Order: sequence, then C-alpha cells, then structure tokens
Amino acid sequence: MAERADFTLEFGVCDWEHPAWVGQFYPDDLPASWRLPYYANEFRAVLVPRERRLAAGEAGMGVWRDDVSPGFRFYLELSREDDATVPERALAALGDHLAGYVMAHGMARPPFDTGRPWFAPLAVPGPARLWTGISAPGACGGLGLLRLEGPPDPRGLRGQLECFIRDSPSGSGLLFMDAEPGTVDQAMTIAALLGVA
Repeated sequence: MAERADFTLEFGVCDWEHPAWVGQFYPDDLPASWRLPYYANEFRAVLVPRERRLAAGEAGMGVWRDDVSPGFRFYLELSREDDATVPERALAALGDHLAGYVMAHGMARPPFDTGRPWFAPLAVPGPARLWTGISAPGACGGLGLLRLEGPPDPRGLRGQLECFIRDSPSGSGLLFMDAEPGTVDQAMTIAALLGVA
C-alpha cells in the first residue's frame, strides 16, 4: 500500500488496566492509581469497557477526567443492559473528554439517544460502523477495535491496518487494540512505515 498523505492513524487501547502490561508497559513500581495518567502520556484515547465504567461510577469517572490532559478522549462501551441515564451521567463526569460510545458486540445501534457520536459493529457500512477487523470489511466511521490473541504475524497485522485505513474516511482514524503491549508497539511501527503515523 502506498503512503496516504491524507490519513493519520492514531492508536488507543481497550482499557488501561491489564495485568500483562505491568512490567512491560507500566514500570513495576508504578502505583495502580497512576496507570491512567501514565497511559495518557503515550496515547490520546482509551476505550473504557462497561464493567470498568460501572465500577468507577460518576465519581470515579470524574477522577479519570482530572488525571488526563485536556485533549485526551474517553470512549465508553454501552450494552443493552444500560439505561438512558448513562449519557447524562457520563457527560457530567467526563465533560469534554467524553468523545463517544462503542456499542457492545452484537449491537447495531444504541438503545437510546447518546448525545455523542456512537459506533456499532453491526451498523450498516458508513459513519456509525465500528471497524472490527479484516473479516468484516466495509466503510466505517474511522473508529476501530482490533482484538488479537498472542503475537500476530507481521504481514497479517499490516493487512489489518491497511484494511482499516482503506475502510476509514480520509483524514484520520482511531484504532483501539485489545492486545499485548508488544503487539501494540508493532502495530504503531507498521503504521509509521506505512506513512500514516
């Protein structure tokens, strides 16, 4: 794939709390309460799983907001079990840091008005579709979630990135990865070699 001068690929991770990341990404002696600010120095966005959001509550999300720089963005996972008060409470806690919502697997749209952009894996191809991998090609809204188990083949990872770039609108894309730190580093290196990082 040739370089795309009109495209910039950013990376984020699905959650910042991963036991395997301690010692690989986070220093061994870093207190758990400092992990989000540490993460936010390397990445500009995070996808927050529903369980983490529920455990934190509004007060915890307010702490998250205070722990990151002004340009940092939170995307929150929504599921069918959530109720219509989630957007109001999330906005009150996160303010301008709340960038949007990602629907849980199997959803085509949110069950209520979110007041912010939303992305769903089963949405029709277009601006609301969450890209979920090379096995589900088609136009997306420039937001993706790539779940990888174990170390990927570099060519396969490159193919995934090229597919996401191709399926995203021109300008920029944000790809959340659910993978080991080494795999995320490898993806970022490949993006740089492709001229999109």
